[in-house]
Amino acid sequence: MRKSSIITAVLVVIALVIALQYFLDDDGNPSITPTPTPTNGMKKGFGLSPYDYSSEGFNDFLAKTKLSGGVITWSGDWTQLSDKKSGPSVVARLAKSQGLESIIIAQFFTQFTSQPIRTLNESTLKSYKDSAVNFTRANKPRYIGFGIEVNVISSSPDYLKFKAFFSELKTAIKAVSAETKVFTVFQLEMMKGLNGGLFGGVNDPMNAQWYLINDFQMDCVAFTTYPCLV
Repeated sequence: MRKSSIITAVLVVIALVIALQYFLDDDGNPSITPTPTPTNGMKKGFGLSPYDYSSEGFNDFLAKTKLSGGVITWSGDWTQLSDKKSGPSVVARLAKSQGLESIIIAQFFTQFTSQPIRTLNESTLKSYKDSAVNFTRANKPRYIGFGIEVNVISSSPDYLKFKAFFSELKTAIKAVSAETKVFTVFQLEMMKGLNGGLFGGVNDPMNAQWYLINDFQMDCVAFTTYPCLV
């Protein structure tokens, strides 16, 4: 299946629950002076992770992000999309003001337990769609992802619910921002059938899961990867 682009995301810490009110003005906008970003060809970057949240630590992080290739990512609980003073909105506005590229990824289950953060009933899915659409309308991100390492739960009924929901969600997002690229995230080693090492299973390429990519009509595809674990 051909894709318009591929994002390879190395997310060692994939749940960043960050509220940055200390760096917002009264209108909820970042209080950091914009500076231009160098053009370095292939874009690289970091998940939002300053060494501390002082002004010095935060500005140091931004400077290193610009030198690294200019991408800043946020990933975390889906409901934070609806909070204008929480991580995803701050990252989106900050990236725009600093000439960085933001990649926002909302999660709906916990990787450690493979259980949904909230039951995926009609009310939850409506809330998720509304928050995603409103966030996209307000911020017009170039990339937005939903679900992190979804192949981990591919045998769960929640996977089937999310698979059906993703198509509806993408259509709604494209209606408010046609240029935004919508994707989900897979765990690369498991996609290759590599479940050994610290994953506790067996490395067997015959158990590869590449077919799961066809479950989603994505604009691009993203992966987490931990090659040292297998």
